[in-house]
Amino acid sequence: MLGRDRSSECDIAAGFRNRVRWVTVLGMKRLLILLAAATLVQAHDPWVLGHRGARAARPENTMAAFRYAADVGVDVLELDMVVTSDDRIVISHDVTVNLEICRLPSGQPKPPVYIRDLTLAELQRFDCGATRNPAYPEQKTVPGERMPLLDEVFREFKDKTKLQFMIETKMAPEDSGRAVAPEHFARLVYEIIRRHGMQDRVILQSFDHRTLREMKKLDSRIRLCMLNPRKHLGDYVTPAKELGAHYQFINWSVIQPEDVKALHAAGIKVFSGTTDDPQVWKKLIAMGVDGIVTDNPAGLIQLMNR
Repeated sequence: MLGRDRSSECDIAAGFRNRVRWVTVLGMKRLLILLAAATLVQAHDPWVLGHRGARAARPENTMAAFRYAADVGVDVLELDMVVTSDDRIVISHDVTVNLEICRLPSGQPKPPVYIRDLTLAELQRFDCGATRNPAYPEQKTVPGERMPLLDEVFREFKDKTKLQFMIETKMAPEDSGRAVAPEHFARLVYEIIRRHGMQDRVILQSFDHRTLREMKKLDSRIRLCMLNPRKHLGDYVTPAKELGAHYQFINWSVIQPEDVKALHAAGIKVFSGTTDDPQVWKKLIAMGVDGIVTDNPAGLIQLMNR
């Protein structure tokens, strides 16, 4: 009787240990599944690119917009560059002064006012922060903001080492008489990048792919992004490979999941935008794009729970 009791006790103990092992294994499996899911979500968490800084919140392409975007946690500051008459690189989306949002205290000049016709000193007479962009009613004005230099942007954020910059060469039409030679534009930009040691933090983008080719000649470390028209192209891979581009930008209204798959299979990353629509953000995230350009970076960051 005593032996049988001890045997029963051993059987009970063995059974208990087996159940503990099973629960432990089951728990580990569940943990591994959760970790794998978290890794998958993280792998598809796209970069947030603050369009012109954060145009929905601050005056576009100003230091105020860039500071705001950096503070809310963007991965990339997206901005545009134009050349002045004294060969300074200033931040502006347009090759002419946008007189709707940039104003002179003495009264507005007759448009168009080409930036290439003005010196830096003349250009910085314009206040580009005091007038709210009517398309963005929640934008906070910042009186006294001028068109900054690319130099200023790099100097301001040099110590934010995780912050990237996607900078665009804006080319005036050839028939305007203000066109800048692509090799000259690329050289001016590169000298600023080199001086600030930003070779590994800059992506050069352009609709004029000549400036991308020129930059590639100057330094192969500078990543290149091809901008495309707002229509669907049959093949995004071949032109990117021919140029040696690291990224393709495809407008949110035409991008297809097959485009993303084909580019990823070729080792090319994909950016999309520019959109502030949360439903479109979700679709782009589901497609697996590598970055989303938006005027409302804070909203996109909140959507992704970052």
